[in-house]
Amino acid sequence: MKCIDCGREIGEDEDYIEVDGEPVCSDCKGEYSQCEECGDWHRNEDLTETADGDVCETCLGRRYEKCGRCGRWHRRCDMYLTHYDDYVCEDCYYDHYTRCSDCDEIYANDDMEEGVDGESYCPNCIDSHRGAEGIIGYHDFEGHYSGRYTADEDDRLFMGVELECDDGTFDFDEFYRWTSDGDLIHFEHDGSLSDECGVECITMPCTLKYHQNEMDWEGICKTFKRQGFNSHNTECCGLHVHLTRSRLSVLQIVKMDIWLNRWLLWRDIARRESIYGGKYDGSKRADIGHAVYGTSRYHGKIAEKYAGKGYNDRYQPLNTCNSRTVEVRIFRGTLCAETILGTLEALHAMVRFTDVVPIKQVYDRNLPLRFVKFMAEHVDEYPHVMPMLDRLLRRRYAREHTSAEMLGIVAKASGKLNDSGDEQ
Repeated sequence: MKCIDCGREIGEDEDYIEVDGEPVCSDCKGEYSQCEECGDWHRNEDLTETADGDVCETCLGRRYEKCGRCGRWHRRCDMYLTHYDDYVCEDCYYDHYTRCSDCDEIYANDDMEEGVDGESYCPNCIDSHRGAEGIIGYHDFEGHYSGRYTADEDDRLFMGVELECDDGTFDFDEFYRWTSDGDLIHFEHDGSLSDECGVECITMPCTLKYHQNEMDWEGICKTFKRQGFNSHNTECCGLHVHLTRSRLSVLQIVKMDIWLNRWLLWRDIARRESIYGGKYDGSKRADIGHAVYGTSRYHGKIAEKYAGKGYNDRYQPLNTCNSRTVEVRIFRGTLCAETILGTLEALHAMVRFTDVVPIKQVYDRNLPLRFVKFMAEHVDEYPHVMPMLDRLLRRRYAREHTSAEMLGIVAKASGKLNDSGDEQ
């Protein structure tokens, strides 16, 4: 026998191979390999590398496809056929593709959109799962948060409001003057609200004066009411306020954390006894770890070392999981503009109060009364908080902390009972 490659005669005991029935000597054998599928010998340049090994052209066409994402060849039976009529391997499928929850077609992740139910939908199916026009998915806001302040102030305590409303019929066009102003407010779905009837109104971070003079909370609340929404008279709606973390020292956050948990006065201002998704801690102690958790300035292990139980749980009165803000989560929702502004004024006053109260007095039982006096002394800056407290403390919450002295301070500061409208 002679080698079909080099032509030399093959020895009797020589280790040779057969290619299409023709002999190839041991010297030329290295130019050939076996197909992983059929086992036949082929020239190396005629084989294709696949995820399972080298495969001949015939077997490649019968059983393999080239991944449309990574370009490697895989067995067809192990691949996924996408909406784009190409095959993708298993690794690429799980890393870069999603199956539409409606039509079951496979699309690239960039082409998918989350519906109001939290499921992923393709461009052809998403319209029926978006909900009302103008309401985007939870945390899907792609704009830029920019602080708003009035021209005559240098206050840099910004407060961003998240107001939850339910049971209405949303009309985005009626909010045009707010949304056209650089997304002064925008609207998102939230898992705690009705898929069809619920909406969360989120503002840009604004100073207190901007909220008081430029935001027009009265107009926003009236628009929601006109569309049939409720916020106070629901089981789940809340009013959350984000405060600029850079304006607050660690000790200020510690004080706020203690007082928001322990003072019954804050539960009166919040207008509810429990926090949605969390609870108060009447014996709350100073917790440095909770105060610094979430910031880029402190390593997570340091926060964890000094933290109390639940330090990284956002569902508590003061959520410190965010790097740029701390979030006060205690307030019940409302569509009364006076209550919204009174709440923001009380929080603004709280930040100033934490500046003047020494840390050694953090558990003083007389502090709620001193805090009310502090707000009364600055009533010109906080015109809504005293009428709100007058209404809440006299009509709704007769507690041991609402002494005659406290009620007298509130009544004197507000001048008269100022009930600007019912909660809704």
